[in-house]
Amino acid sequence: QEPLISVACNLGFTTQGNFLRFFRDHVGVPPTLYREAARATA
Repeated sequence: QEPLISVACNLGFTTQGNFLRFFRDHVGVPPTLYREAARATA
């Protein structure tokens, strides 16, 4: 599992906060909840 800051940087976000806001606005949940749900269904 890659840290969120690494994911954010790899996608071109300058801060983790910007990535979190973008993700939550577009997916509807924060990345940590998304990961937990994905892990539960895997």
